[in-house]
Amino acid sequence: SLWVTDGGGGTFFDIWTPSTFAQSGMLVSNTSTEGRVYQMSSEHHVRYEVQMRNVSNWRVYALQTEEERGEGGFALPLEMDGCSNITVANFHIYRVISTFQPFPYAVKVSNSKDIRFRNIHSYSNSKVAFDSTIYDQTHDTVVRQREFAWLTLSGDAPVVSPKPASAVL
Repeated sequence: SLWVTDGGGGTFFDIWTPSTFAQSGMLVSNTSTEGRVYQMSSEHHVRYEVQMRNVSNWRVYALQTEEERGEGGFALPLEMDGCSNITVANFHIYRVISTFQPFPYAVKVSNSKDIRFRNIHSYSNSKVAFDSTIYDQTHDTVVRQREFAWLTLSGDAPVVSPKPASAVL
C-alpha cells in the first residue's frame, strides 16, 4: 500500500492500510534517510504487514498489526532484513479469535544490527497465536515472551553462559 524507497524518508502519521491486495501494508527499502512512523495500523495483508529491507535510521511508534482468519493466516506482521539503527516502540501485534492455525513468529529479523524494541505486545484471544514474538534468523534465536518492555538486537551472536561446575555430570 505504501512504499518508501531509494533514499526516501520523512514523517508518516495516522495511517490505516487494510488492503488485502497489496504485498505489504508498508515497505521501506534501500534508504538511510531518517524516517518516523506514528500511529500506523497495518491489517489484513496476505504476506506482510510491514517490511524493512536495507533501511537505517527509522523510528516506528505505535504500530498495530492484525491478522485476519481468511487472508492473514500466513502473514508476517514485521520483517526486517539488512537494517540498522531502527526503533520499534509501542508495537501491538494481534491475531483475531477466529484464526485456526498458528504462525511461527510475529517479527523476523535477519542480517541486522542495533534494532531496538520497546514496549511490545503480541496477543490473541485465539488459541493459536504466534509461537514466538521475535525470530532472529541470523543467529537462529527466538524470543517467546509475548509482552516485554525492551529488547535490543545488537547484531552480535547471543552469549550463552557456561553451566556451573556443579551442574556438570
